[in-house]
Amino acid sequence: MTHPISTIVGMEWPFDESGTYLDARIEFADFTGTTIRESRLNGVRFVGVEMVDAEIDGYIETLVVNGINVIPLVEAELDRLHPVRFLMRSNDPADLREAWLQLGSAWQSTIGRARSLPEAQQHEQVRGEWSITQTLRHLVFAVDSWFSRGLIGESMPYHPAGQPPAFMDGIVEMGIDIAASPTFAEVIDIWQGRATAVARYLDKATADDLVRICEPNEGPLWPPIAPGTTAVRCLRVVLNETWAHHQFAVRDLAIIESSAPPTNPRR
Repeated sequence: MTHPISTIVGMEWPFDESGTYLDARIEFADFTGTTIRESRLNGVRFVGVEMVDAEIDGYIETLVVNGINVIPLVEAELDRLHPVRFLMRSNDPADLREAWLQLGSAWQSTIGRARSLPEAQQHEQVRGEWSITQTLRHLVFAVDSWFSRGLIGESMPYHPAGQPPAFMDGIVEMGIDIAASPTFAEVIDIWQGRATAVARYLDKATADDLVRICEPNEGPLWPPIAPGTTAVRCLRVVLNETWAHHQFAVRDLAIIESSAPPTNPRR
């Protein structure tokens, strides 16, 4: 028998209005089609479960499936499919320059595909994920945060059309307009400006530049730069964000394209 989540029989679920479920125990529940978003699952165990056609996206350090930690296998396969990941992990400025060049080329190809879509589909969200327009807005925010503020040290680099994560505080203080609705073309221009700024930095960066310690940021603005954070650490966040969100964009774009009518239908 399937029950609403709030009335599952026999459930031990410490709950408060903050949405925190600590040490919850849920038995005999049906979560078919459930979406768990922006949540912590540290230490969660699935025992005797059925899991068919499931997807897991996120930061995962260890995931044991039937006694095997599958993360090294997943990482090795991702490296095989995407060799740019080796360059992204390097501390060599030449490798990082090449990684940024490859990521930029991949994004230009994907942006080109999205340009051919109707405007509505450039803003279409697949299964509740960000649209490609929102994804590029998020990358603008990532560069503003980790490169312009974290690495370069600008005090207020945030573009009003940037897209922070939904859980983030201090959006108004950063000058971000949560009601902004820029066109896809406008967002492309903003993103390309950010991508060019990173490329110019990498063109001149030396090994000493990459190990430079960035100024700590203990204020309310993003990101919280901890003491000892290096320039290459900030760059690597930008690289990882740019790569990961490109994977999401390509995944969702394929779904949108498969449902789009042909541009020149036969009469």
